[in-house]
Amino acid sequence: MVLAAIWRRGKKQAPIRSEVGLDQQALEVLIGIHPTFKDNVLKFSLPRKDVRVTVDGFDIIPFMGLTSWVAFRKGTEHATVMGDLVLLEDEVGPAVASAVDANLYVTALHNHFIRQEPSVLFMHVEATVSLTPLPRYGEAGPSPRQ
Repeated sequence: MVLAAIWRRGKKQAPIRSEVGLDQQALEVLIGIHPTFKDNVLKFSLPRKDVRVTVDGFDIIPFMGLTSWVAFRKGTEHATVMGDLVLLEDEVGPAVASAVDANLYVTALHNHFIRQEPSVLFMHVEATVSLTPLPRYGEAGPSPRQ
């Protein structure tokens, strides 16, 4: 599923062959972390602990705005997928390409901080997809908003 590729900060991964729908266990295996579930929303959050970001010399820690997330909400025939991905500048191009290839909308690309080192950008994605099945990484998915 392409969200796993985007989650890995835009770096292409080997194709994943499982069909997942909104099977929580399959999504956990695919993304590699445990989600939270609240108000019918399954949410995966991943702090960016792999990069040190400073603003005017002050360390920005993940809970202060460096956590990527993706959430799924199941409807009767479709699922809504939304996310906000924390990316370094060199990760933006591959992440946008992966999202577009998977028929996800990139709805925003912006920063949260000024004078940060290194430059960190936030990419919002969303889609409404058929539940059978959600797109698999490396394959074209159904058109969003079918």
